[in-house]
Amino acid sequence: MGKVYDKLIKCYDCFKEKIDFEPKIALVLGSGLGDYADGIKVVAELDYHDIEGFPVSISMGIAKSSDVGTDYTQLYHCADCALYTAKKGGKGRYYFYDTSMKDTLLATSQGK
Repeated sequence: MGKVYDKLIKCYDCFKEKIDFEPKIALVLGSGLGDYADGIKVVAELDYHDIEGFPVSISMGIAKSSDVGTDYTQLYHCADCALYTAKKGGKGRYYFYDTSMKDTLLATSQGK
């Protein structure tokens, strides 16, 4: 049918090999349906790395104490800001916090 359909079928087949029942619902984490999932009884879970051919990537934000100080809260907020900058850039990215992100950090901490 199509590339996406083929990937979904491959994922489904991989999951079926690991369970002994017919699933009624399947949710992929990161799909935006987390609130919906809270109302569903989870019977089985499958980690991404257990699905053949399923890409796993991370986004990472890094802040160095020598650049932003030794206060845990400040360091955490700077790393968080760098993380969200990485996420905006797409999968498999990492960013080190730098002072150009300071405006973003201030806007976020002030709820803007």
